[in-house]
Amino acid sequence: MRSKFISLIVALLLTCGAQAQKAYVRMGDMYFKQFDFRMALKYYARAEKKDSSNVHVRQNIADSYRLMNDWTNAEPWYAKLANDQTAAPADKLYYAEALRANQKYAEAKVAYKNYMAAAPSDASAKERIASIDKVAELAKDKGLYSVEDLPINTSHSDFGPAFYTNGQIFF
Repeated sequence: MRSKFISLIVALLLTCGAQAQKAYVRMGDMYFKQFDFRMALKYYARAEKKDSSNVHVRQNIADSYRLMNDWTNAEPWYAKLANDQTAAPADKLYYAEALRANQKYAEAKVAYKNYMAAAPSDASAKERIASIDKVAELAKDKGLYSVEDLPINTSHSDFGPAFYTNGQIFF
């Protein structure tokens, strides 16, 4: 009798945990659809702790970071997605983009080649690889121009015309 009671309690706890995980995903999806990616990430993180194999949650975490332009945090999530056997070509592209944004150019080049293998009809990958080859040249300081502050500059935003009555302009 006692073992049946313990089994029943364990089953109830497991069911409640699964329902909580679904609630976190639902709330994350709601905030994701409203473009509130920070709130969505809070709920997706809770759902991911309960079930780290949920591809939908991992996808939306990666997309949330990407859409917030937080490539540092997006990179590991896209790495997980891109290295999956069922990875979509877009995930491989976003992984390469994340590597490039984080200035990991050699790894980005390999990731773009993996993307090209998954989506051979996309010609933009060749252009992106060519742009990586030019990064070193573009990063060199040619020393052609020198930007200096003038004595009239302050640490504030000084310039900004504002129109007043009778055609008067204030700067």
